[in-house]
Amino acid sequence: MKVVEVNLLPPEYAPESPYSVRNIIILLLSFLILGFLILIALQLVALKERYVAENVRLVTAINAFKKEKGKLDSLLERKSELEKRFEMVREALGRRRTWADKLTDIWRAIPDGIWLQGIYLRGVESQGIPSLRISASALDLGRIEKFIRRLKRSPYFKGVISISVNRQTTSGGGFYNFELKLPLKEDSTGQLPLTR
Repeated sequence: MKVVEVNLLPPEYAPESPYSVRNIIILLLSFLILGFLILIALQLVALKERYVAENVRLVTAINAFKKEKGKLDSLLERKSELEKRFEMVREALGRRRTWADKLTDIWRAIPDGIWLQGIYLRGVESQGIPSLRISASALDLGRIEKFIRRLKRSPYFKGVISISVNRQTTSGGGFYNFELKLPLKEDSTGQLPLTR
């Protein structure tokens, strides 16, 4: 006997062919969405790798900064210690006039064209007023006068006494040899700081 299949379902309920246009469009859209999701996932992985690399670089930079900051902090502490020590020394010395101050003042007073031959301390053994004696040479008398004016303004000497001025002539011209006496001023305690 022969079996005949009869479809009693209305046509709208009939099964569609797997190759229909609608099924092909759905399949293509599914592949496109899947591809788009894979692309987004790959971009997120690359972004995460860049973030991790940047994070490692920043952590390294922060650690280096912390090391430098530690060095800077220790240097600042050392600086404050040295400033405190300097202040203690400055308070201990007070307003003493040291030989370095006196000699620096003489050096600053020397104009161009004057050459020192010697600086001597006089009057210590004889209990007289201690003084410095300067021997020097100059190109002309105007330079000697300028030197004396500058020395008279010094806070370390009572005045300037000219001991001698001699003209020397040479084949290339002439110059002046001279000697000056600089009596020392007393410091604020009334003593002459000869040993400092």
